[in-house]
Amino acid sequence: MFIFVRHGESETNIFLHKGHPNAEEEIHKNGDPDLTAMGLAQAANTSAHLQQVLATMEMPRIRVMQSVFTRALQTGHPFTREYPNIDSVTDSVDLLEYTPAKKALTDVHLDRGICHDTWETFRDRVVTFYDTHMVSGTRQVDAPVVIFGHSVFISCLLTYVGTQGTFFPDSDQLAIRLPNCSISTVAWSNDREQWVIDAVGSIAHLTSELVTGTHNDFATKQ
Repeated sequence: MFIFVRHGESETNIFLHKGHPNAEEEIHKNGDPDLTAMGLAQAANTSAHLQQVLATMEMPRIRVMQSVFTRALQTGHPFTREYPNIDSVTDSVDLLEYTPAKKALTDVHLDRGICHDTWETFRDRVVTFYDTHMVSGTRQVDAPVVIFGHSVFISCLLTYVGTQGTFFPDSDQLAIRLPNCSISTVAWSNDREQWVIDAVGSIAHLTSELVTGTHNDFATKQ
């Protein structure tokens, strides 16, 4: 099983969430935002939920992978600090969010391996993840892999998985929106001999006060 967690609310997400008139311009001024206080609370709540679910699976040994963007690392931190049976934690530039040229990056970012993407280079990263970890890597591994990452990466990967590696959306074809700290899961089905998407953007573990990044009333909890 792969458990994908989108990061919590970031300092640039709030420009969208609060309807800032120049949201896109403001977002791109900060290439590596921190989580907001809301985002940190979401991360703590999500960590507790993941541990509860894994407890029902008898606390399996797991692997953790996370993007090196600060918002993803901060989201993963409560879980990697508290869950007792982690075999490895891998901070990976391969899991970075799509980062177009207009996104402000500094030498500090470049030193950490963060660089600008074209859509083609971003697509290559997502497809390489699928080929490496899902085609040849972990079909027969029962232990879950928990991944802390980003909405565009996860949504594109889910689209690719859902079509069994036959379709990758163009940048203007994105069709999955994921709330902050939502959970999406993908598992290998021995019966069907293919990957099956079990959950997409679930926020069932969040109270209504901790839900951000939704786009209509059906995605919020009353």
